[in-house]
Amino acid sequence: MIWKAVVGYEGSYEVSDSGLVRSLDRVDSRGNNRKGKVMSLSSRAGPYELVKLSLNSIVKGKTVHTLVAEAFLGPRPEGKFVCHKTKDKTDNRVSNLEYGDVYKNMADDRNRDHKYKSKYPGVTSFHGKWVARLQINNKRLYLGRFLTQEEAYEAYQKARQEHA
Repeated sequence: MIWKAVVGYEGSYEVSDSGLVRSLDRVDSRGNNRKGKVMSLSSRAGPYELVKLSLNSIVKGKTVHTLVAEAFLGPRPEGKFVCHKTKDKTDNRVSNLEYGDVYKNMADDRNRDHKYKSKYPGVTSFHGKWVARLQINNKRLYLGRFLTQEEAYEAYQKARQEHA
């Protein structure tokens, strides 16, 4: 396994060619010694694995496939996306990643398992719930989180009628 520095987090985190992310030994903001460790991944970014990285007390969620691509494939060319070669969006090995254009990325999207996509307009999946939003005059109006797509779509329809 090969480890390289996470771009933008050099000296704090590393990513492996197999898709693991680890923190490095460091001294925290309170002066305590912290031992580095392989970090746990979250699937809160839809089908993609996510890791939380901290720099100067600012925590950001980053997709693992993006970290691997930046470290091992180099900087992302303008207008390109990180694409998985296989259908498995949790396979973040460098051998499964490539930069592709919007058409390649859309083709990958069409082949994806659509459990995170709603069949209704104005409804998306977020953290295991369904979120309803309505766009009015180029502004998005948040309508709430719901247990089912149908409940979220009901709220969307109601708001649409109220703002018509």
